[in-house]
Amino acid sequence: MQRITLLLTAILLSISGFSQAVVRGYVTDQKGEPLPFASIYIKGTTKGTTSNSEGAYTIELAPGSYYIVYQYIGFKSHVESVVLPPDGVIKNISLTEDVLELGEVEVKADREDPAYAIIRKAQEKRTFYRDQIGSYQCDAYIKGYFKLTETPEKIFGQEIGDMDGVLDSAGQGYVYLSESVSNIYFKEPDQKKEVMISSKVSGDPQGFSFNQASGMDFDFYENVVRFSRALVSPIASNAMDYYRYRLEGVVFDLEGRMINRIAVIPKNEQAAVFEGTIYITEDLWNIHDVDLYVTGKSLKQPLIDTMWIKQLFVPVDRTKDQVWSLFNQQVRVKIGLLGFYSIGEFSAVFSNYIFDPEFPEGVFNENMLEVREGANERDSNYWQSIRPIPLTKAEIKDYVKKDSLRQIWESPEYLDSIDREENKFSFFDIFSSYTYQNSRKGTRFTVSSPILKIGFNPVQGFNSSMSVSWNKELGENDDRQLGVRSSFNYGLKERILNPDISLSYNWDRLYNQKLNLRWRRAFVDYDASIPIWPVAAEFLNLYSKKNYRKIYRLQELSLNYKREIGRGMYLDLSSSYSNRSSVANKTNYSFKKRDDIYPENFPLELPLELLSTEEQLINTIEFRWRPGMRYWKFPDRRIPMGSKYPLFRIRYDIAVPVSDGGAEWQKLLFSVRKGGIGLGNVGYLDAIANLNLFISDKTVLWPDLFHFNGNEVMWVDGGKYMRGFLNMPYYTYSTTAANYTFFTEHHFDGFILDRVPLIRKLGWKSILGYSRMQREGGFNWNEAIFGIENIGIGPYRGGRINFVGSWGRGVPFDFGFRFSLINLIGIQL
Repeated sequence: MQRITLLLTAILLSISGFSQAVVRGYVTDQKGEPLPFASIYIKGTTKGTTSNSEGAYTIELAPGSYYIVYQYIGFKSHVESVVLPPDGVIKNISLTEDVLELGEVEVKADREDPAYAIIRKAQEKRTFYRDQIGSYQCDAYIKGYFKLTETPEKIFGQEIGDMDGVLDSAGQGYVYLSESVSNIYFKEPDQKKEVMISSKVSGDPQGFSFNQASGMDFDFYENVVRFSRALVSPIASNAMDYYRYRLEGVVFDLEGRMINRIAVIPKNEQAAVFEGTIYITEDLWNIHDVDLYVTGKSLKQPLIDTMWIKQLFVPVDRTKDQVWSLFNQQVRVKIGLLGFYSIGEFSAVFSNYIFDPEFPEGVFNENMLEVREGANERDSNYWQSIRPIPLTKAEIKDYVKKDSLRQIWESPEYLDSIDREENKFSFFDIFSSYTYQNSRKGTRFTVSSPILKIGFNPVQGFNSSMSVSWNKELGENDDRQLGVRSSFNYGLKERILNPDISLSYNWDRLYNQKLNLRWRRAFVDYDASIPIWPVAAEFLNLYSKKNYRKIYRLQELSLNYKREIGRGMYLDLSSSYSNRSSVANKTNYSFKKRDDIYPENFPLELPLELLSTEEQLINTIEFRWRPGMRYWKFPDRRIPMGSKYPLFRIRYDIAVPVSDGGAEWQKLLFSVRKGGIGLGNVGYLDAIANLNLFISDKTVLWPDLFHFNGNEVMWVDGGKYMRGFLNMPYYTYSTTAANYTFFTEHHFDGFILDRVPLIRKLGWKSILGYSRMQREGGFNWNEAIFGIENIGIGPYRGGRINFVGSWGRGVPFDFGFRFSLINLIGIQL
């Protein structure tokens, strides 16, 4: 009986193996040149494929008769009647260039180009086509890569080499090559879900594709198409403010429909605009094709040279009407930085649409992307059978090469050789840091140089810090980490070693649980938000004899535990046993004004005795909640991807005196924050509101007051925006009184400055901001800000300048100039 069962199984597998046949071939022009990314599909359906960059294509179908449509922008569509036998068939297709016709349309110098009337019709129908499909599901295949096309020989003095075998002798090679297959589900108005059922990454059998379909959701029926900047669609309701149009001609599809080919021409190349060609169907006024591009200037992204987008929509019959569905999409980008130049290309085929489906139960949940268990375990036979876009010769070679390289990369001998090379001590390590790693054991030991940590303050004089850290990866997939970090600070005038030692353990990637035990003796700011950037404070100490930074000595033992406890809900528990004491200046040294005396090291120059040296225990419970949080869910972890709703935060602190004179109080913080509130092509808005109050204030010491992160210097920390005031004096308004603060900034994202001649070529963006502090008793502080951001040279665009006006109850109007350098070459200044 068992043998019969096995025989029947073998027969069934044989039959199923021949149930699908393949149509394959090449799509070329009349000269035999390949037509890359041509669309090939079964007439009346979205079952089909796209040719690869060499013009090759394959379609897997059941044996039978089909009408196959071959389509390429700028060429006449072709229908081929195919009778498909079980062993498949080869169909090489040569397409003929379309001859654009204008017919009787005559464009005269004193008349509007006919394209404008067509665009107006498309604008009228925009929302109809945007909302036409209330719900659907479909399949999506995406193949994407990034390929280095040019590399420098050295960077920062280090040889580039062949990047462990990735690059060829010409300095070219794939740094990323991947394929994925997903199921897409959509239900109006905004429920969208992607389930990735298979994923393949060249050279990384455990990896997952990041070329998700959800990351390629570019809808030109919306007023704006969102990239790093919201770009105006060529058929947006206000598109004619941004574009000129020219009717280049008309072509006819296989059903005799007239398709208008319209050139899309920006009025201002620095504005948030596309350029290229859009095809609009006559009478239907829908988008037939788009062939558009956007430059780095328009994106305000100097790293990007150009990004191209191609889309094709095909008519599909459903029960009540005919809809035009996105069939394929190609996104291509050219980028460059520090002598590295790369081309990225992502091709997607959307097929097997089902309109108004019965969705699987629970399909729409908190996960906007779910990667199925085993998605990265598919074998080559599976990919050979499922892949709609054939691999190119170069892609096949990369898969084979990376498989071989992976065996080398994972070998103990290779890991040891890499460690030996990386662990070599160099002269430059004296000025930065030295790391010793053991890749096989998953350990890393790092010692930082004290040279770059040299600082100055009147309490310690010149001082420096050196840190030592050790990290160990644990678990089968390194999903747990154990770390020890210590730093040691020493001042020449104080002559006391100040250690800071912590032990941390991270585990549970699903809920990101973290435990940290820390002991330190350190100098910290009275305002824990560090209102003045230490480097700026040191500069003012040494050159102006100003002492804005006020510090005290803290000795503290603390324990902290964090985790996610629910959808978008995070819990943070901490307890610290501390002793805090005032410290006096011990040096009067400076480069200039040597005869002047430093102001005392205490806020508002109050007596040092006002900070008790008694011990206290401070416990904190913090709860954060972002409703509607969405995730990327992988088999072993999940990644928060944000929400359209604000972040709510509540924090409760209680100080318990361990002995007489210690801090004794309770306080609450309520906060609501929402960032990136999109306002179309006008930019986006950030806002945050805080409410602070003491429940009890029996003994409140200076560090525990409500401080308002003031500023009295021109060079501000880039992290001060949206959490501090740019023109408020330090500590002057610190209080135990209940208060609220409000910060908001509108980033115009180039909307204003793009309209200013000459200035628009600089790529700058303008900001308007408003901040307010209202304290119990009626006192208030207000600031209005006009800023310019994205200032810099080439790809380094971290500069920002601000013009600030301040006023309030009993406060005269004042005006200030502030600037910051944010994330310049990876350093926040």
